[in-house]
Amino acid sequence: MDKQVIKVNRSVTGAAFLVLLVSFSISSLVHAQISCGDEAILKLFSSYSTSDGLRYIAYSHACRDPLSQHRLIFYSSWFLKGNPRVAIQTRVNERGVAESMRSVFDWEDQDVRSKQLTEAQAAAVEMAIAELPKSAKSTPLGFLYVVSFKKHGEWMTRVYDRRQLPAAITKLHSIVGIPVISNGGA
Repeated sequence: MDKQVIKVNRSVTGAAFLVLLVSFSISSLVHAQISCGDEAILKLFSSYSTSDGLRYIAYSHACRDPLSQHRLIFYSSWFLKGNPRVAIQTRVNERGVAESMRSVFDWEDQDVRSKQLTEAQAAAVEMAIAELPKSAKSTPLGFLYVVSFKKHGEWMTRVYDRRQLPAAITKLHSIVGIPVISNGGA
């Protein structure tokens, strides 16, 4: 009889430990996500209705370490048909590799394309990045275009309206061969 009581107590203690561990892990994950983001960048997204897909994109631009670890110089996101769960993302790294994908939140990356830029194309991308203007004032979520880029070794993030993209963005997408659809908003 005493052995059964001890087994029950151990299993209850084990279950309590597991619950404590899971709750600590979740709070640590949430804290890590919150603490990794550049607050100024996250404010760019604060006027929009919050969704998991939008939050994911906001943090993908605000958390600079992963961008630097992948040696990116350019990273952009915009929402297919205005849906924040489906982001079209374009990245260019220091070695001149341009990638594009459709990232479906909480599912998978689809239609991944990659292209090695020539030296001339890579130089033209860097020139286009240097020409990027300040962010647009107010952009509807359905037409939001977010770009993070390195300028003089520092990360910067800007937001634009896909219907009125700066010439430098249009030029950059033309160079890498990845178009931005301007009329597919919400």
